Amino acid sequence: MLLNELVQWAVLIVLAVSTFGLLRQLGQFLVPRREQLLSLGPDIGEPVPRELIDEAIRPGLRERVASSPSALGFLAVMNEGCLGCQALIEQLEASGRPTRAPLLAIVDGESSEFQARLERHFDVVVADPGRVRARAAGIVASPYLLAFDANLRVRQRAISGSLRELVREWTTSQQAPT
Repeated sequence: MLLNELVQWAVLIVLAVSTFGLLRQLGQFLVPRREQLLSLGPDIGEPVPRELIDEAIRPGLRERVASSPSALGFLAVMNEGCLGCQALIEQLEASGRPTRAPLLAIVDGESSEFQARLERHFDVVVADPGRVRARAAGIVASPYLLAFDANLRVRQRAISGSLRELVREWTTSQQAPT
């Protein structure tokens, strides 16, 4: 009798642990990986992390954003080996710059050709060897795109290889009446 109860409790505990593990794994599937990675970066409404925008360029950047038609600036965290980043650059090369607003790139890459391609389309290109700046800001995916206002607060964020599309969407939502 006592042995039967111990076996039943042991089976119950094994089932509970298995169910907990299964629910945990199911949770990983319910939240898409892109959303998980996006949530690791700066939150909307929070200041753009100082690791991403140097103190020296902040005042001039604020002025440029305030005077731009969309009142937004855009920042892309990119990696030379990232296929989405390559697609983003190819899109810029084919279609040109999507906005007159300030464009910044934080780049992990050693190739001078990659750097030169970015410098043709972005106002500021900051080297980030080993992704030290990006990781300090909580960004582990690329291309990670941010829109920020003149107060350097994050207004939008996405992981996408289509800067042109996001700029159009974000500037439209910024200008829409609330």
